[in-house]
Amino acid sequence: MKTQFTMRRFQAWSMVAVFGLVVACGDAESEKDLGQTDIQQDEVDQDLGDNVGDDVGQDTPETTDDTGDLDQIAADDTSAPVKLEIVVGTPVEVDPQEILTDDIESSRSWDGNGTPYMAMSSCGDWGLLFREVVAPSGGLIGSALMFASQDKQGNILRTRVYTEGKAPQPLPFGWTLYYDDDCVARVVLFGKGAYWEWSNVVDDSGQTKDPVEANLNLQPLLGAVPESIDHLAAGVDSEYRPHLLFEATTPDKSIHTVHAWKDGNHWKSVKVDFGGPRFWLGLAFGNAGIELSSIRKGLHVVFTDENDDLYYQRFDDSQWLPKELVWASAGSGKTVPSASIALGAYDVPTIAFTVEDRSDAGDLIFLELRLGTLSNKVWSSATLVNKAEAFGSNQMNRTGFAPQLRFDEKGRMHLVFMDKAYLTDKSGDKYEASGSIRYAYKRPDGWYYKTLLEQQAPQEINSFPRLSMLHPQVALSPDGADVVAGGMVFREAASGGRSAFSLMVVEAENQFAW
Repeated sequence: MKTQFTMRRFQAWSMVAVFGLVVACGDAESEKDLGQTDIQQDEVDQDLGDNVGDDVGQDTPETTDDTGDLDQIAADDTSAPVKLEIVVGTPVEVDPQEILTDDIESSRSWDGNGTPYMAMSSCGDWGLLFREVVAPSGGLIGSALMFASQDKQGNILRTRVYTEGKAPQPLPFGWTLYYDDDCVARVVLFGKGAYWEWSNVVDDSGQTKDPVEANLNLQPLLGAVPESIDHLAAGVDSEYRPHLLFEATTPDKSIHTVHAWKDGNHWKSVKVDFGGPRFWLGLAFGNAGIELSSIRKGLHVVFTDENDDLYYQRFDDSQWLPKELVWASAGSGKTVPSASIALGAYDVPTIAFTVEDRSDAGDLIFLELRLGTLSNKVWSSATLVNKAEAFGSNQMNRTGFAPQLRFDEKGRMHLVFMDKAYLTDKSGDKYEASGSIRYAYKRPDGWYYKTLLEQQAPQEINSFPRLSMLHPQVALSPDGADVVAGGMVFREAASGGRSAFSLMVVEAENQFAW
């Protein structure tokens, strides 16, 4: 599929060159030199802010019209000799697993709390991480972290990265994956109370080396070597530099929150004070490079307060800055169950978030996907989508759940999200399930949508088994032209229980990003 995509891109651009035409592939504002740093921060806010909604705290009027077919791509670009589109490949199964007993179901899930598990290189290769768990033996669980990729023939390759061994609890959800400039996959993971580094480099025997413990060198920062470390989060910044957030306990039983990042071959770290939120819906790491005059370094978090209002706040590696209101529930009863924050040019944040409303009985009665943007130091938000195609008769469907927002290197937005569907069991009761994984791409003339992984729910109300999806993820090539999305497909029995699930991946080519 990579070969086909590359050939189509070459042919299309050849036609453009012959006819002397240029295809508009992005917002001119996002094409500016992202290395420029000698500008004022207010100018960054003014230039890069995209005010798409009302003033902060006010709802943009709700979208009441159907968004239409999410697979419909806009009309041809009349300036181009070829029709640009989003081409979706064939989904592939990366790993199947059987659920043996209910008590270890959570232990067998590949992903937890939005742990990043997917990445794509500048060479067009993709990789992902998943946790493999074996049945308990004598009260102990065996687990390991696996790396999966695809060769040029389309075969799925699996490599064991790290083995936790038998323990009362499986390997915790604590890892991040990225590719270096040589298109080598690299992993930082948490296991056995420490962080480990691994690279997908094969030696002469055809094997990869075991991971090595990361030398975080925390004694100068904490005044002592920590007795224990508890993982909080991991990720990469816009320069594909790995970051860690964790709590370290020193011998005097003091607990310190630490933000660490890798700078070349060494790790640097700072203490994070307790002036910020303890829990968050989304977290992004700012660029930790040297030229920081126009870069928002540190931790970027999005969270809700006790009034269900949505806030953004940043720790600049020295202090927490004041929190900023992104969206107000205003006593409406609406809540934000999921959100994703991503950093564009100059690390300006954008937030995709789900708003839902439920009845007193807990039934979903409203769901929409909103986009929060920052302009002139003021947040605003607007509705993107709130309806989806029906999966079958008498099934209420909403869309915009569990968003995952990304920026490519030209500052263009890519977004995946899922549907919510109400199915009906044999007793006639409604059963809530996650649905198809959708993809959205922001061009200057609007958003373009495509279905990547279709939910395979049956058309008949009481037929089984059903399939539903969870934990969507997306990764991009640096130019944004190649996209890979993943999700976990659960097979549901008539009782509502889960008997098996598969980790699925699908590639797509976004020709609008050429």
